[in-house]
Amino acid sequence: SFGAPALAASIKKLPVPFTVQAPGANWGQPWQDACEEATISMVDYFYANKKFTPETARKSILEIINTKNNFIGESLDENAQTIVDIINKFFVWKAYIVKNPTMEQLKAEIDNNRPVIVPAHGKYLYNPYFKNGGPDYHNIVISGYDDDKKEFIVQEPGTRRGLDFRYSYDTIMNAMHDFMPNGQTKFGEKIAIFTDKKPAGTFIKAVNDTKIYLLENGLKRHIINETIFLQNGWMWTQIIPVTKDFLENLQSGKQITN
Repeated sequence: SFGAPALAASIKKLPVPFTVQAPGANWGQPWQDACEEATISMVDYFYANKKFTPETARKSILEIINTKNNFIGESLDENAQTIVDIINKFFVWKAYIVKNPTMEQLKAEIDNNRPVIVPAHGKYLYNPYFKNGGPDYHNIVISGYDDDKKEFIVQEPGTRRGLDFRYSYDTIMNAMHDFMPNGQTKFGEKIAIFTDKKPAGTFIKAVNDTKIYLLENGLKRHIINETIFLQNGWMWTQIIPVTKDFLENLQSGKQITN
């Protein structure tokens, strides 16, 4: 006899590492408004297949804050386009904006192992652990979904209880808004930040360092000098500046000497 057809899984969850945006439990600045940096860090660690400790989480978030301040100047809140620009300039994975994403589009990204960063009006999340109803502007990472309960599984940096936190589908779709200044985020555009790996063979270097590496199969391979780089037909415009923390956490492969 023939078996019954397999049913699609109703729950899908990606192993996105979690960190609260204030890893040291100090919610003063810059940690109070570090949700953008925390979400970037979580997705970065996911694609790098790394896990957080409180110290590495703190170091990663702080380095992203410093990188952002050097790139655009000091600020507390950034809109989605600025977040995307920072990711694409300084990280070895990529991001892009999708306007008015549907629930099915968001779930499809999870099905394809790509976490999604969602900017939101924090008060519309109705999180019971937020103080004063939550912030005007907030960011979370969608890392899974549960069709049976009609909930998104998220990494919620706004609370230490944020590991695999759950919001209903309706809550996420309603709260999704891009940043607007002067407390007007609830009127912001409905957008999400989709992410993906960059192709293998990416050239990287730490900000303010001259050493260039080829990122290949998860290993960094030092190109010993600029002559070797140019002899291979590579171009300076192919090099992506990355954070020092990201570079230091990569394993080293064989140097490129010819």
